[in-house]
Amino acid sequence: MWPGARLATRINRTSPVSQTAASLVSLFANVTVLADPDGGRIVGPMRRWMLAWLIVVAAASLAGYAFARQSSARKVSETRHGWTSYAPLALAHGSRASVAPPLPSPPKSLAARRLSSSGPKPLRPGTILPQGDLGIRVFADRRHGFALATRLAAGVQTYPVDSSDGGQTWRVAGPILHIDAAQGAIAVDQAGVQGPRFYYAWDSGYNTVVDVTTDAGRLWWQASLPGAVLSVTPQTGGRGVLNALVEGPTSDPQGRGASLWTYQTTDGRHWRYLGSLNAVS
Repeated sequence: MWPGARLATRINRTSPVSQTAASLVSLFANVTVLADPDGGRIVGPMRRWMLAWLIVVAAASLAGYAFARQSSARKVSETRHGWTSYAPLALAHGSRASVAPPLPSPPKSLAARRLSSSGPKPLRPGTILPQGDLGIRVFADRRHGFALATRLAAGVQTYPVDSSDGGQTWRVAGPILHIDAAQGAIAVDQAGVQGPRFYYAWDSGYNTVVDVTTDAGRLWWQASLPGAVLSVTPQTGGRGVLNALVEGPTSDPQGRGASLWTYQTTDGRHWRYLGSLNAVS
């Protein structure tokens, strides 16, 4: 077999991309190998020049095929967003793709800090406040109620207040819980009761603190939970037990995929982790 035909056979076995070059090799091999009237072959400079040209064409085709395969290996089609991106060259050499760090685990227990009087000229416990300073009022029974009062003086101060006469009179029941101008991160605006002497306050969905007293305001405890507090509710059938639902951290800017952590306390001073719920959206 003439060498050009053997070259065509080898090229044809490599890949479909090179079949065109192989066909050219076979075509020119048939044209240049001609028989003379005496049964001999034409073996002049024309044949040698044509053979060299065909070898160059075949080599160029093989090089182009190899380059196309390497380029296609780097290309990554992202149909999900309707655009095409290219994987880093390091991935083609076996480098590992970057992986987002795992989200932190919730602490198993938390200790609250004791609140004390602060701020300029705080009101003394027992000071009577007008009804107009009060926010939402909640009652443990017909006589005992709890609320949050806002004083516009000295940077908008928030005080706990309670009533023992069915809401006729409201008195300061503890230290300043926060001052808006200086302590926005620990602000509270929701009030709750779990008995005639068990009060609590939190800020729904924004801050991480829960303020609790179990002795009608003589001592207040402030717990910083590991995420935004979504709700604080008394446990059904468990007198003196509070459950807090906390939104755990997430890497999504819209908050999707966050875990919901639950914490429990019986005195406001010590909180323990109960479990986690997966947020669907």
